[in-house]
Amino acid sequence: MIFRTIFFVTLLILATSAPIVFLVIAACLYVAFYTGYELILLGLCIDSLYRSVGVFELPYYTLGSLVCVILFVWVKPRLLVYNR
Repeated sequence: MIFRTIFFVTLLILATSAPIVFLVIAACLYVAFYTGYELILLGLCIDSLYRSVGVFELPYYTLGSLVCVILFVWVKPRLLVYNR
């Protein structure tokens, strides 16, 4: 639990100060290890921070995190090997 919290705080720091490439890689790793539904909330916060929620601007971080979470939720059970 503590590692998940540290990983999420690292994502918060990457979201505000690092290039987007590092954020995308770290977010994909986060969703691969955990269910990562809080990334959608992080995307909303980043979009509101950078004022990209407007009439003509798309909320790219929110849409990207939503696609990433849905994709990994759909793919993860197909990649895991279940022992019976």
